[in-house]
Amino acid sequence: MAEYKHENKFKLKPRAKLLFSANRVPDRTEEDDAFYNRWLTVTFPESIPSEEQDKELTEKLTGLADTEEREESQKHEGKLEGVLAWSLIGLKRLETQGEFTGDLDPLATKELWKEWGNSVERFISRYCIKKNQVNEERAEEEEFKVHVSTLYDLYQQYARFQGMKTESKKGFTMKLKKETGVRHARPSINGEQQRGFFGLKLKEDAAKKIEEGK
Repeated sequence: MAEYKHENKFKLKPRAKLLFSANRVPDRTEEDDAFYNRWLTVTFPESIPSEEQDKELTEKLTGLADTEEREESQKHEGKLEGVLAWSLIGLKRLETQGEFTGDLDPLATKELWKEWGNSVERFISRYCIKKNQVNEERAEEEEFKVHVSTLYDLYQQYARFQGMKTESKKGFTMKLKKETGVRHARPSINGEQQRGFFGLKLKEDAAKKIEEGK
């Protein structure tokens, strides 16, 4: 039921779709297939430097630029109609297919969200390997263990470089355990025993990539 303020109620069948724009996906408590099946996620990985951004692109495309920019607007004449035509082609494809092109299944969507989640999720997705992500032969051959201090130092470096909020070591540990399900213990690595994790390891070139900002 719905109603206008101070008026009678009436039946309403909502048909609106919610559209969100954000630098990262939200934190969530529900993570079952039904949750991820409801999302169509479109990523925009390219970042345009501020000095290269055209602040008046919309005005130029619509022909509403200032008189001084009129000549520049004429260069874009017809492009807005092209965008509309391109959109209509997409609409026709959607109606024919009955679904969006590139729509992911729930598991793939969940993995994608980890790549665009909070700083801990992104760090794990980009620079760590879980034992259950590899085949049994490799899992037996390689040592899946890492010290907390090693992991946290690299995480801090990554988060600072990306301009993201850095979790405390305790917060980092809690989120890492929640996201990976790995076991917290005191592994011995190179003869040194410290607090760490079993079932997780850094990718071979993780430190180098973080240092290079990749």
